[in-house]
This record gives sequence, structure tokens and C-alpha cells, in this order.
Amino acid sequence: MRKAIILAAVLAAGAAGAFDASPLLQFVTAGGATPWYLAGGVSASSCVAAYQPKGAASLAASYNNLANSSYALTVGATVPWDSTNGWKFNETGYLKTGIIPTNNWSMIVAFTNVSRLAANSQTLIGASKGTTGRFQLLPWQTGNSVAVWGYDVGTYTHSSYVLSGVMCLSGTNSFLNGSYVGPITSPITLDTLELYVGSRNLNGASTLPLLGDISAVAIYNAPLTAAQVSAISAAIPK
Repeated sequence: MRKAIILAAVLAAGAAGAFDASPLLQFVTAGGATPWYLAGGVSASSCVAAYQPKGAASLAASYNNLANSSYALTVGATVPWDSTNGWKFNETGYLKTGIIPTNNWSMIVAFTNVSRLAANSQTLIGASKGTTGRFQLLPWQTGNSVAVWGYDVGTYTHSSYVLSGVMCLSGTNSFLNGSYVGPITSPITLDTLELYVGSRNLNGASTLPLLGDISAVAIYNAPLTAAQVSAISAAIPK
């Protein structure tokens, strides 16, 4: 009972942006509830960042990294938000992570309401140097009407677009809604840029912006196993 009361207080104060609650949250939840971004036995040291705009106390609180005290999001361009849906990207707003991924990293995003009325292909999270350095998740690519996972020069292309769900890139493996869908073709050593959320960082410019909602994002410095992807996909706020 006491642990539940302490946990509630920590979550409320941290979500309100009063302080970085993640170290206390990890202490209080030890032996108790596992945060969604560590579901399936993921090591806390592997989670570089976890963001949860859905259910956050405010837009400012949604920028906080739940996993540790580093990499709070900064605003590239203002993103609308509400606690029910999370970030409501409108093809202009995007967020900067400050995180530059390298070989065999992972990332997972829960999203809804992606619109096919967008003018361009749409990015949930990503960075690219052009034809190389891609580390990105695209739920809808114009022209082909497919979803695309990108790792450096390689890609995996799904048979159709995805307007709501959970996309994950774990090293060079692609997952959709917790299930493995295919490998990245022709991957090489990853050399890319800072990840943007809600658009693609193309050599420092925001491109392929999202028209849709994101409820949660997590980024890892190691590949996730299929079981871990399944567990996180089930636990992630949607």
C-alpha cells in the first residue's frame, strides 16, 4: 500500500514537470510494476530514452525522458498535444531527441490516426543522410502506399501502409504490432544523424512530416529480442 502511494506521488510530480522522476520511479518500481519500455526483461541500461505524451500532465511534461535524466526532447516546431491522444502532428511540428543512433540500435513507436491526405510520405521517427544513414520508420510512403523500415542503405517494405499500430526497428529486423515482418535488405554500418520525432532529419532539415498522432516512443542502444518487442508492443500506451 505504501509503495502504491509513493509511486502515485512520484508519477504525478514527474509528469507535472516538477523534477526528473525517472531515478525515483525506477527505485520505487523495483520489485513492482515494470515500466512499459522495459517490458520483456529489457535492461534499464539499454533504454536510451522513453517518451509518453499520452496521459502526460502537460505538453511540457511530455518532453521528459522517463528512462533517465538525459535527452529531454526539444522543440523543432510546435506540436499540438492532448492527454488522450498524445502528440498530434500536423505536418509542421516536430521534436528533436539529441540522440544519434549507431549499429544495432532499436526504436519503437505507438501511433494512431495517420492520414493518407498528407502531401508527402510520413515519418514517425527518423534520420537520414539521403541515400545512406537512414534509421527511420515510415507508416506510409506515397506512390507505393506501403510502410517502410529503414536502416542505412537498406529497407524493409511492408505490403501495405499502416495508419495505426506499433512499428519497431530492432537492429536490422522489422516488427509490426509485436510480430516480426521481415529483415532489412543490404544493411551496412550505420552512420546517421540526430533522430527527429514526427519528421525525418535529412541532413539537418525536417522532411517527410507526420500527419497523425504518437502516443509513446522508446529508443534502445541494443537490439531487442522478438519476445521483448512483443512484450513492449503489448505494454506501450496506445
